[in-house]
Amino acid sequence: MEKCVIILDGVSEGKTAFTEAVKKKGYWVWSINHNNVLSMTTHYLGWGGEKDKNYYAWLKDFEDLADKYWNFSETYVTGMIDKFSKSRKCQILIVHNCDPEIYKKLQEENDDIYLYNVLITDQPDTKAEDYTVTLDCKDENYINNLLEKIEIMTNKKGKG
Repeated sequence: MEKCVIILDGVSEGKTAFTEAVKKKGYWVWSINHNNVLSMTTHYLGWGGEKDKNYYAWLKDFEDLADKYWNFSETYVTGMIDKFSKSRKCQILIVHNCDPEIYKKLQEENDDIYLYNVLITDQPDTKAEDYTVTLDCKDENYINNLLEKIEIMTNKKGKG
């Protein structure tokens, strides 16, 4: 079995079910989101705990500043991929909220890892050309479909 990195985009409930199903199937998974690192500071700044429009606007502004001065998003993701590559246990790294430009750069610079871009939608028959895989979380076979894709991505079931 091969290790793989999955850039996961789409609807929240589908992404949560995706991660839970993969873990339940027995894969060792790391799930990262650079926004979680940024949001840790909100508690020190008087944030009341509600994830409202002000919270998300602040988070976006903070991300823009961190990227402007330190290229934070890309540095964080590439650092975690490096750490993942060195891990003997972890099989799948799921990256949330990865900018498309960072994904393209990762594709160009990481030919030694399996890298996939997965879109989870709640609309049937969505075709997204920029994604390796598109899955409909409202489909009654969603979990089986995603687990089949994971087997292919980790080379447990040939390349697809």
